[in-house]
Amino acid sequence: MAKPGRSSAISAGASVDWPSYDEAQAAAIENCAVADCTVMIAWANGCGALVYSDDGVAAASGPNRSEAERAAYRRLAEITPTAPLASFGSSDLSGAKVSQVVCTSNAR
Repeated sequence: MAKPGRSSAISAGASVDWPSYDEAQAAAIENCAVADCTVMIAWANGCGALVYSDDGVAAASGPNRSEAERAAYRRLAEITPTAPLASFGSSDLSGAKVSQVVCTSNAR
């Protein structure tokens, strides 16, 4: 999963099921469609999740969609301490949201 460097809007690109890391990285950056994208995470045999809030963007992977989202919220919590509230259905809105989840074809 790739994201832009300093753009104010979130633009993300992802790629899955490529035979090599280099091919997957190139495809993710191309899919991001802005000049300053960088790869945030790479994974095999699972899912990658991109989450965001007003205070930051984070990405993480896991063996399935829910584990990837949970890991991404934990990573976002390093930037925005209230981010985990979003994944627990709290009435205290953290503003954190899932932008994208992408899974390989063999994810559990």
